[in-house]
Amino acid sequence: MKRLLILAMVALVAWSCDRDNDDGSYVISKFVMGYYTYDDITIEVNKDNDILVHPQIDEIIYEGTADSSVRARFDALAAKYNDTGYSKQKSYLPIEYLENQMPVENIQSIELVCLEEFDAQHPAESLVNDCVTFTAYSPLPFLLSNYQRTNGYDSNLSFKYLSSMYSIYTYSIISKPLSEITADDMVLIGDGQTYKPMIFYLSPTAGSLDSFMGKRFCLTLNYENQAPITTEFTFSPSKI
Repeated sequence: MKRLLILAMVALVAWSCDRDNDDGSYVISKFVMGYYTYDDITIEVNKDNDILVHPQIDEIIYEGTADSSVRARFDALAAKYNDTGYSKQKSYLPIEYLENQMPVENIQSIELVCLEEFDAQHPAESLVNDCVTFTAYSPLPFLLSNYQRTNGYDSNLSFKYLSSMYSIYTYSIISKPLSEITADDMVLIGDGQTYKPMIFYLSPTAGSLDSFMGKRFCLTLNYENQAPITTEFTFSPSKI
């Protein structure tokens, strides 16, 4: 985490020096400020019984770098997601340069396996994708629409893990049973944060919570261009 914060501050300093205007504002040339790579994840089961998946960031690819090869990677990713015309926007808060950072690699599929007997229909080492709801946020519709607001506030949608009210107008929500999730649903997903970012979260479906309590699970994320990431965890919700 210390290394990640140092990388973020380096990105901030490099960018602010390059983008500072006479009026004290900062020109934001891309909505997504950076893209990160990761090769491991941590699991957090919180007091709301949600399973939050956090990436362990390895590298941040950002626009303000002096490294031309990194800048080229950033520009290619921005073009891939139609994020090329956001420079008209300005900010008086430099901290915003640490926001809207997204994963480089998109997840292709997810497997949640219970290592113990889950219930009568799911013996030990069974896939339990049908017993959880997958929820993720994505700015992709906002980018593809040339930065048109794609959401209005809807109390029926759970934006509870986004950091600001503004985000509900720039991030869309994907929420449905994990068993129905496809690769197309997982393009450019994440909450945009740098400090303890979240890629997605899983919630036990109605009636299945008791079957989760205290059991061991194995979560596997599969990718097209990198090795799968697998981690085990116990479903033991935090008290705070």
